[in-house]
Amino acid sequence: MASYRAGGQSIPRMQEPAPSVRGVSRRPRDEIVTIGDLEDAVDIDQLRDLLGRGSRSGERVSREYASRIANAKGFPDPILDHPRLRLWHRADVEAWLDRNRPGWRGEK
Repeated sequence: MASYRAGGQSIPRMQEPAPSVRGVSRRPRDEIVTIGDLEDAVDIDQLRDLLGRGSRSGERVSREYASRIANAKGFPDPILDHPRLRLWHRADVEAWLDRNRPGWRGEK
């Protein structure tokens, strides 16, 4: 254990805990994200497009609205959750859309 001197006295330095990362995914810590997962991932802009498909105008929704949906209970957990980037499995997002936004695929 390292120590430092304060006022002529040697004081043991406590081990600092590992820094925590805000917004870490709720997925298990030991799960590994593969390149294949990233190739088939959806980011917030793609989510905006997918949510917009089911709207009356067919245009992408606002980033704020997409973020509210992504943070809602029941929406799939992201495979990558970083303060600047969140990614979801496309299959998980499409399954959620099928359950919660009937007709989003443009089928009548």
